[in-house]
Amino acid sequence: PVGRNTAPAIMAAALQSNKQLEDAILLVLSADHVIQDVQAFHTAIDIATQQAQVGQLVTFGIVPSEANTGYGYIKSSKDKIGGAYQVEDFVEKPDLKTAQSYYQQNNYLWNSGMFMFRADTVIDELSEYAPEISQSVSTAVNNATLDIDFIRLDEQAFSNSPSDSIDYALMEKSNKVVVVPLNAQWSDIGSWDALYDISQKDNNQNVIKGDVIVQDTTNTYINANHHIVATIGVDNLIIVDTPNATLVASRDKSKAVKAIVEQLRSDNRHEAGQHRKVYRPW
Repeated sequence: PVGRNTAPAIMAAALQSNKQLEDAILLVLSADHVIQDVQAFHTAIDIATQQAQVGQLVTFGIVPSEANTGYGYIKSSKDKIGGAYQVEDFVEKPDLKTAQSYYQQNNYLWNSGMFMFRADTVIDELSEYAPEISQSVSTAVNNATLDIDFIRLDEQAFSNSPSDSIDYALMEKSNKVVVVPLNAQWSDIGSWDALYDISQKDNNQNVIKGDVIVQDTTNTYINANHHIVATIGVDNLIIVDTPNATLVASRDKSKAVKAIVEQLRSDNRHEAGQHRKVYRPW
């Protein structure tokens, strides 16, 4: 009913799942990730399932392809146990020199933000390490109401929960955390440039989506789902046209979109959080 980050959301899902299936296992994934090697992902899930069944909290660590400063890192032990490794430390996003050092070692993985665990395990662990979240969310689930196909959590109780990520609330505190390495051509699509990287390109290395005319244009991502967009003599741009707004940015500055969103919020512009047209399931 309100945003409270991933720990309360996962707690709610675990409680509801545990009502329906005593030995339920949760696979927690982000909606905006791309995993191109599906078979490798399935193999990692099989390993994680075995670990979760015996009460471990599993996180998936991406095998680095470069020294990247945009991700947090997971330091793993060097002793493999059933395809997984004990987690020794969670590390915040490093500077370039530190990231290069991590990349040269073989026990630092990117933190993917994907997890697997038994519902009852994560309930017990959150109850121990994040009791305020556990209590508030338990009340919200117990007082939930059914609305056709929806389960409406009690808004007041859920609002009382602290807002915290599952990483900070639990994974960095528990001694049951293991990591399964994942090498599956993964991307978190954290920027428009990342979306460009994984998209199919034309002969001029452009990604074209929608009604677009290009002349002398290279290395550019163009998404025109509202009306025609034409470019002449440009290179290395991100151009996204929607009914709500139009973005034009250099590809290497595409992550700075967050600053624009913050400016919209500070100016109390509705575009920061709401589309002109909002779709409802009914």
